[in-house]
Amino acid sequence: MGLALECDFRIASQGARLIPAYRRMGLPGDWGVSWFLTELAGRQYARRMLVGKLTLTAEEALAVGLVDEVVAEDELESVVAARTDELAAGSSPATRAAKRLLRSSGLRDQIQHEIEATLRCQETAGYREGLLAFAEHREPSFSTQSPNP
Repeated sequence: MGLALECDFRIASQGARLIPAYRRMGLPGDWGVSWFLTELAGRQYARRMLVGKLTLTAEEALAVGLVDEVVAEDELESVVAARTDELAAGSSPATRAAKRLLRSSGLRDQIQHEIEATLRCQETAGYREGLLAFAEHREPSFSTQSPNP
């Protein structure tokens, strides 16, 4: 999900679900997900998705700004191809410059904080349980408290 949120544009099919599985794996998030969720949908949605268990349908994600467009399953590839062609037709230097101007300087710091928190979490029993549960397709059992990451 974090990598998808980093994209300039996000198109979802009608059956798509945004499911932040980080907590189930004993991790805080990656790829700038905490920053992007906050920027795109607001702090409360970010909190509900990363700390709670909120899952969004494609339509709900559209309503809060996490995706730009929702299309029928059978139209997804053609819509993505059309949007890609539109982007490719523009000036590459101008596009790069515009993207640099639109980026907040806070993203780099936020990603660094995520990396540090993820590395600390990966040293915990909670992470090992989350990873094993994910591989075994079951709910994790975080019965023991790990040190704070």
